[in-house]
Amino acid sequence: MKKCRITVMKITQYEDLMAQYENPISHACDMVVGQVFIANGWEKPEGFCQSA
Repeated sequence: MKKCRITVMKITQYEDLMAQYENPISHACDMVVGQVFIANGWEKPEGFCQSA
C-alpha cells in the first residue's frame, strides 16, 4: 500500500448544527492547523481524530 500524507489545513466547528443532535460532541479532537499525519493505505494514522 502507498502512504498518504494528511495535513490539517482548517479546523471548523458548527455550534448551530451541534445543538441539533441529542448527544453533541463537546470536544471532538486535539488536532492543530499544520499538523501532519502519515496514513499507511486505509489505516487511520495514530492520533488522527475519529470525527475527522
